[in-house]
Amino acid sequence: MKRIFTILFILIFVLALTLVVTSIAFAGGYKEPTAGQNPHGSYSDTTDKCKVCHAVHNARSSPGQTLLRSSRNDACTYCHITGGFSIKTPYGTTSTNYTNENDRNHDDNHNSYTSANLYGGCVSCHAVHGANTFGGASKILKNDPGKALGTVSSEIDFCRDCHNKAGGNTVSGGCMYTCHTQGDTIEANISPEYYLTTRNGVTHVMTTTLTGNYGTTVAWVSSETCRKCHKEGQPYASGDSYPHYTPSAVQFLDDGYTQQNTYLDLVCMNCHTDTGNGASCTSGVGKTF
Repeated sequence: MKRIFTILFILIFVLALTLVVTSIAFAGGYKEPTAGQNPHGSYSDTTDKCKVCHAVHNARSSPGQTLLRSSRNDACTYCHITGGFSIKTPYGTTSTNYTNENDRNHDDNHNSYTSANLYGGCVSCHAVHGANTFGGASKILKNDPGKALGTVSSEIDFCRDCHNKAGGNTVSGGCMYTCHTQGDTIEANISPEYYLTTRNGVTHVMTTTLTGNYGTTVAWVSSETCRKCHKEGQPYASGDSYPHYTPSAVQFLDDGYTQQNTYLDLVCMNCHTDTGNGASCTSGVGKTF
């Protein structure tokens, strides 16, 4: 009987020790991200979010930095592209969708054009810990991404802070002032940065008004936001996510617009005909004006 009690005591002790060691290891390691639970902000004494990205004791050794699963440069891609977690993957699971410069994405190497360091991929638009953002924690959008307009509080101004020559990027610190100048060959590829709420005959007016100067209906879709034209990748789908990456649409315009300056009319007719289809429309460009 004494031997049985001794064996039971040893087994209980070993089990308890195992649980303690496992608990310590878990506390010092990573917590797997959970779909629908955002670890990027809204921290409190009762949350357990830090360990999704940082491990107190058992961080990855190479090329781990700041207790991360990877290096700082790869921290976003590790979780949101290559990590295999069941969370949002705006570039799909293919890292080149993010690392290659092209007309279908916001990538990580636009910065290679300049030493000004105005753009550096994910962290140029998103605040990892949710500081100095607008619009809630789900998107962690920085409230001053492009440094041209100052602090912003809406999505339209968020886009304009980088993509708006007419609205402030000609001032010191803006993209146009620092790197892209009038006649710049790069400007032609990345800079349709015009935002105007009144007609000037030069820029595309951003408005909900669908009539032209003489009262004729000239549009069937309003143009008050960037998304009205740059609309592909909505709603979010893995590997097809505005404004991150659209596998088909050049500059996020339309999936049928796959090559710059080719089939652009279909993009225009999406708004300037009553059906968005030049073959069957009854009103719009070429029909009623």
